[in-house]
Amino acid sequence: MLLANDIDSINIKIVILAGGNSVRFNGIKQLSLVHRDNSPILLLQQSINTVTRALTIEEIPTDHLYVATGESHRQIAEQISQPLHYCDQAYQGMGYTIAQSVAMILKNDPLTTHILFTLGDQVALEINDYLTLLQKVEEFPAHMICAETADGISAPAIFPHHYFTKLQTLSGDKGAKAVLQTNQQQLIKIPMLNASFDIDTQEDLLRWNNL
Repeated sequence: MLLANDIDSINIKIVILAGGNSVRFNGIKQLSLVHRDNSPILLLQQSINTVTRALTIEEIPTDHLYVATGESHRQIAEQISQPLHYCDQAYQGMGYTIAQSVAMILKNDPLTTHILFTLGDQVALEINDYLTLLQKVEEFPAHMICAETADGISAPAIFPHHYFTKLQTLSGDKGAKAVLQTNQQQLIKIPMLNASFDIDTQEDLLRWNNL
């Protein structure tokens, strides 16, 4: 079990990246309705619910969850009950959102030891996917841990504290994949089929809802 409140143990924060402009989606993707458990739910709310349930199982406080938003912050806040964290540079790309999120977390809690980043549109991820990642931190606390799909390494990904400085230098739209790729000797890859599907377009949404 992760003892998140013990300063001598793992103190992990989780960031759901939901700051994209959804240009390819042609709408506010975070507020699109997806079918899950035979009922419609907002895409971002579904991601929040899945992560929150995993945190509850691991006895990690739910206030360790950060939802990073961007230009659509106001519209999202009107429909999502979870506290949101506005990143004013999110419009410049995911790298900026990650960098701002790390800075925000460390300002709030300098004793943070790990940060897990996941994408708000990874609709297929299950509670057990997050549990697998969180439980691996105990076994490999000094390593990065990420999902691996048929297309290669992917979010969700966990970074220990000695990578926080590097994450805060990210910019553009490439995210943190370069940090994972250039430090493979310190990377634990978890096969995760569910990480291979995200929603980028209306066609993706239709495909998911028709499964």
